[in-house]
Amino acid sequence: MKRSLTVLGAAVLVSVAMVGSAFAQISPQLPAPGEAPAGSPVAKHGKLKTSGKNIVGEDNNPVVLRGMSMYWAGLRPEGSGNPYFNDGVVGWLAHDWKASVVRAAIPAAKTDHMDDNNAAYRGSTNGYADGDSALMIGKAKAVVEAAIRRGMYVIVDWHSHNRHKDGSPNPNYSAKGAEFMGTMAKLYGKYPNVLFEPFNEPVANASTDEIKNYVTPMITEIRKYSENIIVVGSPSFSIRPGDIMNVVTGTNIAYSFHFYAHSHSKGSYSGNVAAVLNAGKAVLVTEFGTTDYSGAKNHNAGNANEWITYLEGEKVGWVNWSIYDFDEESMILAMQSGGTSGGPWTLKPAGTWVKGHILDKNTTAGYYPSSTYSVTASASPSEGGTVALSPAGPSYAYNATFTATATPKDGWELKKWTGDAYGSDAKIEGKIVGVNLKIGASFYNGGLIKNGHFTSGTLNWARYQNGLTDPGASASISQVDTTLGVTINSPGVVAADISVYQQGLKLNKDRRYELSFEAKAASARKMTVRVSAGRAATSATYLKYDEDLTTSMKKVTGKAFNMTAASTTDGYLVFDVGGTKSNVFITNVKLVDIGPSDGSTNVAHSAFSKPAVTSWSVSNIGGATRLNGPSEAGAALYLYDTRGKMVKSMAAVNGLSLGAGLSAGNYLLVVKNSSGAEVLRSKVVMTR
Repeated sequence: MKRSLTVLGAAVLVSVAMVGSAFAQISPQLPAPGEAPAGSPVAKHGKLKTSGKNIVGEDNNPVVLRGMSMYWAGLRPEGSGNPYFNDGVVGWLAHDWKASVVRAAIPAAKTDHMDDNNAAYRGSTNGYADGDSALMIGKAKAVVEAAIRRGMYVIVDWHSHNRHKDGSPNPNYSAKGAEFMGTMAKLYGKYPNVLFEPFNEPVANASTDEIKNYVTPMITEIRKYSENIIVVGSPSFSIRPGDIMNVVTGTNIAYSFHFYAHSHSKGSYSGNVAAVLNAGKAVLVTEFGTTDYSGAKNHNAGNANEWITYLEGEKVGWVNWSIYDFDEESMILAMQSGGTSGGPWTLKPAGTWVKGHILDKNTTAGYYPSSTYSVTASASPSEGGTVALSPAGPSYAYNATFTATATPKDGWELKKWTGDAYGSDAKIEGKIVGVNLKIGASFYNGGLIKNGHFTSGTLNWARYQNGLTDPGASASISQVDTTLGVTINSPGVVAADISVYQQGLKLNKDRRYELSFEAKAASARKMTVRVSAGRAATSATYLKYDEDLTTSMKKVTGKAFNMTAASTTDGYLVFDVGGTKSNVFITNVKLVDIGPSDGSTNVAHSAFSKPAVTSWSVSNIGGATRLNGPSEAGAALYLYDTRGKMVKSMAAVNGLSLGAGLSAGNYLLVVKNSSGAEVLRSKVVMTR
């Protein structure tokens, strides 16, 4: 049973903000296989299959696919391929056209589809089999994932004619096609959105045995991962599907038919389709043009209308050739009319004609009812900060832009964006491209430590090769997953020969601080931990001890110290990792002010008796302890137990109930205003 999402996939976006090594951008996640946006074709029909002469949905009713094919992926600009293979174009087809299917035409090779002169004229680059397989996979993935996010169907097309220059078969393209199709089926074969087309257009002199031998390895690879529909081509550039229907058979096999309306009239060629349908087998028109077979000229709307009327009557789906901007009539875009992803594009007559037919018929089918799209943003934990959208939203028109800004509260920092966004810069600029977004900001309370979670690379951290006993000691640091990875090249003799550190810590006299972190090593070793006045081992220290590390991540807590030295704004947290050639991994580093210090491990008892200094106060009404105070955005509340350990922090607001989640006992309550100044200190007693 398919499930429909009320969230319409995710929009891809635009701009990436860079600050140091921080960045943030929209990065839409794919829905799970079988999930699709409400109102989309896949939400309505689910996984397609063949049933007699029809392609049907999960309800066994015929489904007529209507949409567009991309032009060859291996195209200009040189080295980067067809620039229209992107999320923006697919979003345009979904939103503006209500297209239910898009076809990704991935070329087997340059010389497989054009002679040398045409290849040079069109700026064609090599295809999957003769050059850039990674580029071709990337092009296919871009279109397939964009379609999945929008609940569209998508045809993965091995765009091949299977020929050498002399017209003879090229079996290497079949082997490479199996490799390509296997990769795509493994990635996306569980999605109901995906159909496979292993042989675009066999040439006129290709025999049915040659076609069978060509497609069989591809079908075998696809079937390892997917039972979705496979559409098989036929001789004479897929105009004779009846020749192949009894040669290549199996479950969920359909046969492609291609025509160009000016060259192939319905009166002369519809019998080729009827022969397959009358045999109780399914046909899908994976490519047609309104022009002559060259695609260059003679847009013939009259002939094309006759074909569409016939295909609709037989419930046969159709895909038009093609989305590109060459100066040819079958290429629907006027040259350079709207860029390659944003539009709006100017359509040629063929484009206006086909858009009208798709929009009319798919509107009647009830696809894509949404006219606006949403962006929802949340903060986690909520007391860590806020996320603001501008414009405020949550509803936005198609092509609208927005900015999401994450603002941490005092003592917190933005750890990373989550959901349909990633990165750690405080601001994201996005554009709605026909889908909804869910984004979240994850905040981290590292106290005095910045980027102790290491989702922003090694920002705020540095390496110091002390050379205390060995000037040749060396190491490098890098982000390894979400840890600070220290690669020991030459360990030196003692731990202090190599250090990693963060400086600029503000440590106040007569305050108590607690350090916590997680760490492991490539093999068992010791690591010296210091909070000190400098990075060198000879610097004055406020905390220093040795930590035993193993190959399992160890959580270290409760390392507390009193700041008895003079206050400093340039304290250091240092991990000395020299002396042993065993790489170290550190994460979740925090250094937190846990209250005043009296030279012992407890909070000074005198602190409980200090009176409030502003209009903030605490009251007990009917057994409930409540915070009272002015309306002051950005004020924060902190609760400490009698050992000086902070047990809770949250936004300070008038009427806040304090008892939830706390054990009975005595606590110290501190309120700080939006500038960080302390405005209330009070003892509170929690009872049950």
